[in-house]
Amino acid sequence: MNTRAFLQRIDFTQNISIDFATLSQLQQQFLFNVPFENISIQQQKPLDYRPEAVFNKVVERKRGGVCYELNSLFCDALQALGFKARIIAAQMWPDKKARVDWDYDHMAVIVKLAGKEYLVDVGNGIYLGKPLAIAGGDYAECEGLRFHCEAYDDEHLILLTEQLASKQDSSEQHALVQRYVFKPKGAKREDFKPACHFVETSPDSVFVQKLVVTRWTEQGRITLSDNTFIETDLAQNRTETAVADTERNTLLKDKFALEL
Repeated sequence: MNTRAFLQRIDFTQNISIDFATLSQLQQQFLFNVPFENISIQQQKPLDYRPEAVFNKVVERKRGGVCYELNSLFCDALQALGFKARIIAAQMWPDKKARVDWDYDHMAVIVKLAGKEYLVDVGNGIYLGKPLAIAGGDYAECEGLRFHCEAYDDEHLILLTEQLASKQDSSEQHALVQRYVFKPKGAKREDFKPACHFVETSPDSVFVQKLVVTRWTEQGRITLSDNTFIETDLAQNRTETAVADTERNTLLKDKFALEL
């Protein structure tokens, strides 16, 4: 991999050290500069997340992508920079139904540093706030949520979220919500082919149903959902603006640095 081109793409200018601070900054800079987006799916173009293809799309053509593209690229870059990283398989789990069969529809990354393993995810449309240790009761906070991992069964861990209490009422209690179940053991790119095919072709896939482009910024999150532009600040205040079809490409260029 051309690591210099990758680091330029995410505007990372610091020296590389194999430590937690550098990993955290790499994750943040990736999310600042590379949007999560399903434009290729909307254009009915097959996803190609082989190393050379995703590098060309995201780094050279300055596009974004979905989890299979973004997390595989990030893992490749981390490995090339000297980190011990591996892609892992996860199952999005918005309900509370017990899981017996797994189709592993999400890809994430595990990085091992100084004997600890951290969950890293640059392709989930949400920012964990920092690399999250998968053991030892670690917590991360971002986007109005607190994240942590717990055991699910002998093979899997679960990423849980809960809303942070508001400043007006610090005693508020919020229910835990399942984000996804993941298998810490390493996975291979080809393991995701069935799920990727569903995501890019099925009428039941949300990415087939509507355009989604989202990026983390220093001021909060910006999202284009079909013809609605959504801005959510760091205090979770949200504003929505209607976007005409004729204005979408201009907005994608101005807000997400995407030129189609």
